[in-house]
Amino acid sequence: MSWRDLLETGRETIVFPWVGGKSLQWSDDRVWTIEGRLPREFGWHQFTLQGRRAKAAGTVPAEPGSLGYKVQGYLVGDRIVMDGARVDPDP
Repeated sequence: MSWRDLLETGRETIVFPWVGGKSLQWSDDRVWTIEGRLPREFGWHQFTLQGRRAKAAGTVPAEPGSLGYKVQGYLVGDRIVMDGARVDPDP
């Protein structure tokens, strides 16, 4: 047994919303690179993980409560202005 055997946990699967690109990001420290074919359309997909690599395994229905929080507002360029934002006229 080597140290690599202790690090490898095998393959696992996750359900994740794919919105384009060649990577999945769960938080600041969990990023996977998608290898192979990308999904055909945006939506919820199942991915097979091995280390820092992910492979698309198919389309699945969304899991309720899987997203952490919801915000409402207006998209301005690549930023969101939240509903109820206040502008101070004399900063």
